[in-house]
Order: sequence, then structure tokens, then C-alpha cells
Amino acid sequence: MPAPPGSDGPPNVFLAAGARLDWVPDYAEGTPLDAARGRGTRRDNVISWLEEQGARSEAAGPS
Repeated sequence: MPAPPGSDGPPNVFLAAGARLDWVPDYAEGTPLDAARGRGTRRDNVISWLEEQGARSEAAGPS
């Protein structure tokens, strides 16, 4: 679960270390945002955090 805004929780630590929010791994389809939006998850807090950081859906095409 994402940490509250402004904290140094794990998602922010990964982002600060250079995590690529729009990366699509070879073994899966879609970005982390696509996974958070996936059927059965709908983790609104994760979706909101990813969007606030500038994450894009694979369906949106290259940035």
C-alpha cells in the first residue's frame, strides 16, 4: 500500500532510486498503472499515487 503523500514509504523510495513507472516487463502485459487498474484489484490509492507521479497506461502509447 502506498505511504501517505510526502512520506518516504517504499513507493517513494523506489521512485527516488529511478524506478520506471511505465516499464512493461517481458513476462507481463501493461505498466504498473495497468496492473493496479486490472480486474479484481482497483486499488484506488495505488492508481492515484501512480498517476500523481506521472505514470501512464500502456494503452496511452509512448510518452
